[in-house]
Amino acid sequence: PRPPRDLIIEFEALAAQWREETAHLSAVSAISMHPAYQQIIGMGAQAIPLILERLSREPTHWFWALRVLTGLNPVPAEDDGEIRKMTDAWLAWGRAEGYVT
Repeated sequence: PRPPRDLIIEFEALAAQWREETAHLSAVSAISMHPAYQQIIGMGAQAIPLILERLSREPTHWFWALRVLTGLNPVPAEDDGEIRKMTDAWLAWGRAEGYVT
């Protein structure tokens, strides 16, 4: 099921803030420790479909949040660090789990 509208609005605002305020950063640790990113993680499992949908449009560093929220990492070790391949692995997982149509 789609998350509630108010959660979608909050997610979109936080995601935009995160993107804007971390665009100049290269350290994944700094990017993933940003307060807006941490608030998205705090949304819990309801954020998973929103993250995957955003990831499908804008491949970027959503992987830490997905790992925290799912407890999984579908990315093969040899693809670690390759944004496109990591994105593809997570989207394939999302389709298999019913998060992505």
